[in-house]
Formats: sequence, structure tokens, C-alpha cells
Amino acid sequence: MMLKTLREIRLQLDDRVKAYARFALTLAMLSLSALVGVVLLTAYTIRMDIAFMEANHMLKNDLIRSDIMREAFSYDGFFPALILMGILANAAIAGIFGVSQEHYFSKFRKELEQFAETLQFQKPRQLGPLQDSAEDFIHLLSIRKQEGDSERYQDLRTKLLSLWPKGIRVYLLDQVQFAVIAGGLAAYYSALCMMIFWHANSKIVILTSQMTQIKTVNAASFFDFQFSISENIGWTFTILVTLTSCIAGAKFSRKTYMASYAIRRQLRLFLEGNLSARISLRSGDPGLTEIKAMNLALDKIERAIRNTGTFVVREKDTGTDPKAG
Repeated sequence: MMLKTLREIRLQLDDRVKAYARFALTLAMLSLSALVGVVLLTAYTIRMDIAFMEANHMLKNDLIRSDIMREAFSYDGFFPALILMGILANAAIAGIFGVSQEHYFSKFRKELEQFAETLQFQKPRQLGPLQDSAEDFIHLLSIRKQEGDSERYQDLRTKLLSLWPKGIRVYLLDQVQFAVIAGGLAAYYSALCMMIFWHANSKIVILTSQMTQIKTVNAASFFDFQFSISENIGWTFTILVTLTSCIAGAKFSRKTYMASYAIRRQLRLFLEGNLSARISLRSGDPGLTEIKAMNLALDKIERAIRNTGTFVVREKDTGTDPKAG
């Protein structure tokens, strides 16, 4: 039995690790695509500059063409390390964000276990999308234990259940925090990528003055115009990659909101009188490994509530006449 339980937990953890890995890989690949995009744009811009110089007979010899391309992409030793750090940081942020989503469910499990032991109200904290519903659940049942099926309890339950979320709710604080952190990191990384472009352009300006024939053609004006167009394209690309990263974060956290909704739905059923209501989640959902402990806590709460001797079970839940539990 224990081996079977351990095997189930391992499979559940594997599902979550795979989910984190996919999310981290997605952000890392988006970072890499920004780098590749800027490098290709830079190479294209340099090739256009070389074509302009060739068309205007500005190059001294054909060997200069490869020298320009090689020199434009020469960097100090630390710069490639900064690029790599940017990619790894994006992946790390994805992992931290994933763990923070999981933390809500482990924190809720602890709060539920603590309440099951005492049935005394203590305001839970830092439960993310579960915060309001968990607080209402604990508050109502603590009153129910103290006062039984009193008029005050009935009125408060009616009021709180009327405000109970009826669908999936997005926890905006998470989204804002992730967007700010990911956005700040993306801005840093985008600047690094664009430094590749700016570095290459400055090299082109220097090299053209050193390695080309002096002509009446206004090369500086062409290079400036070419640079401004390519720079706008580069920034557009990096901004789109940043927005895509934020969208990927919102999509990843949707599983958290769906799991939270599944838990809230069962808590509502419990409050409505269906004391046999228990929590269940789908494979791969965050919080899956906490479900067994949550349901054990609900078992304790059910026994404590029934022992008050005044709990009324709804007729539609049992199919029998209402009676004291």
C-alpha cells in the first residue's frame, strides 16, 4: 500500500516537474529566438551595407567584405557570457514562478489541517487565488462549530455563498508580479541583444572610413537610414518576444486557477451541507500531491461538525427527510 502511494506521488511530481520544465524551456527558447532574430537582422543589415559599398565601388578589394563581417561580430569576452546569463535567468524566473503557484496549495493544506485540529478561526494568509474562499470557509465553519445552526450562521452563510466565485478567477497580483519581473528581465535581455546590432553598426561606420575608397557618395546618410529602419525592426521583434513571454506565463498559471476553482467548488458543496464533498484534481494539476492531506482534514472537520448534533443535512443531498446529523 505504501509503495503504491509513493509511486502515485512520484508520478504526480513527475507531471509537475514536466510542466515546470516545459514552461522554463518555452521562456528560454523565446529568449534564444530574440537573440537569433537580432543576429540575423544585424547580418542582413551589414550585408546591405556591403552591397551598397560594392555598388558604389567603395571597397578596395574583395577580401574586405569578409573582414567587415568578421570584425562587426567581434566582441569582448564577457559579452557572450551576459547573453547566456540572460537566457538562463529567463528559465530561472519560469521555475520560480511555477514553484510560487504550487506554494498556494501547500499553504492551503497547512491552513486546513490546522483548522481541523482546533476549529478556531485564524485568518489564512498568502493563499493567492484561494485566499477569499478559504477565509470564508474557515470563518463559517468556526461559527458553525460554536453556535450550531444559528440564525447568525445561516444569514452569514447565505451572504458569503451569494458572493462565492462561480467560475475561474484570475489572480491579478500573480500576473502583475510575473509581468513586471519578466518584463524587467526581458528589457535587460533585449538591450543585450540590441547591443549586438549597435556594436555592429558602430564597427561599420569605423571600418568604412578606414577600409574604403573615398568617394562623393554620401555613405553616412545611407548607413544612418539603414540603421534606423533595422533598429525599429529589432525593437519590434524583441518587444513581441517579451509580450509572448508574459502570455506564456498567463497560460501556464491558468492551470493554477482551474485547480483553485475545483477546490472552491467542493468547499462550497461542503458549506451547503454535502459533508461528503471531497477535493479531486486532474493529473498534472498544481497541488495534486496535497489532495490526500486536504481530504483527511475535511474528514476531521466533518466529524467535528456532525458531533455538534445540530447540523441539518439537505434533502437533495441525501434523498431522505432532513434530520440532525
